[in-house]
Amino acid sequence: MTTPLRKHEFTEADWPEVQSFDCGDQPSEREVSRWLTGGAEEDSALRAIRDKDRPAKVWLYKLEDGTLVGFAATAKTHWRWRGKKDPKVPVTILIWLGVDVRFRGLPAGSPDGTYAAQILSDVAAEAVEEKEEYPVLGLCVQEDNARAIRFYEREGFAGGLEPFVDKTTGVRYRRMAVILDDEALLRLRNAANN
Repeated sequence: MTTPLRKHEFTEADWPEVQSFDCGDQPSEREVSRWLTGGAEEDSALRAIRDKDRPAKVWLYKLEDGTLVGFAATAKTHWRWRGKKDPKVPVTILIWLGVDVRFRGLPAGSPDGTYAAQILSDVAAEAVEEKEEYPVLGLCVQEDNARAIRFYEREGFAGGLEPFVDKTTGVRYRRMAVILDDEALLRLRNAANN
C-alpha cells in the first residue's frame, strides 16, 4: 500500500518552497512549472489565489517528509455544452495538474495508482462535493500533448467538446470533461435554454 500524499491549500507563504518544482522540459511541461512558480504579476498560482473575481483553489501534494510531489488547481467557469450554439453550463475546471519529474510514473505498480492519478482522484472528490451546482469537471490540454490526453482518457475524461484556442499564443487546447451528475447537468442545460 502506498503512503498517501499529504495535501494542503497553497498560500503565498508556500511560494518560495515551490520554486524548484520541475514538471519537465517539453513546452507544455514548462508551462505547468511556470504557472506554479511564477510571480503575482503574471498568470500564476499566486495571482490566481489573489483574484477576488475568479478565485482559484491550489493544492500542494507532498510525501510524509514534506517533499513536494505535485499540485493541482481548480476554478469555476461556464462552458458551452457541446457546440457553439449550446447553452453555457457551470463547470469546475481543472486549471492545472502537475507532477515533479522525479515522481512521474511513480509509484510503479501501485494498486492505488500513480501520484498523478491520486492527485486527479482527489480533485474529482473535491468537485463532487459541488456537483449539484457544477455537474461537470472539465480541463483543457494542449492538443499535441498526447501523453496527458492518454492519461486523462484512462481516468474517464472524454472529448467531443469545442476546442479552445488561446488568443494570445494561438495554442489549441482540447477540452475534456467528466460528468459528475447527469441529472444536474440536464436540469441546468434545460434552465439555460429557457
